[in-house]
Amino acid sequence: MPRDKENHNAWERTWRQKNPEKARARNAKQRSNPGYKAKMRAYQKKHHFRSTYGISVEQFDSMIEQQAGLCAICTKPMKPGHDTHIDHCHETNKVRAILCQRCNRGIGHFYDDTALISAAVKYLEVHQ
Repeated sequence: MPRDKENHNAWERTWRQKNPEKARARNAKQRSNPGYKAKMRAYQKKHHFRSTYGISVEQFDSMIEQQAGLCAICTKPMKPGHDTHIDHCHETNKVRAILCQRCNRGIGHFYDDTALISAAVKYLEVHQ
């Protein structure tokens, strides 16, 4: 079996095509393992954080801890795993902070444009 990832993936695809019954049996055995789902979820989270944001799960957890589990904008408590979103600059991909879903979507709707957000603040102040 090849050692480098690209060759291994090619080998794996070929093996699955040649051995569909064995592949299904192996996948069923893996999925029936009680810890498999949690292990895969942790792997996917680790891969997503690293490939999308360039941070580790440990760095993410450290940011949550530094923010005391609170959203960096509204300071409301966030539900771990459900209400935590990594805010980042879409131009530089630099991670800024951890936000709750509502605040993350809010600044996203304003396209991360500070002038637009300032205009919205002025609008709300005028129309209170």
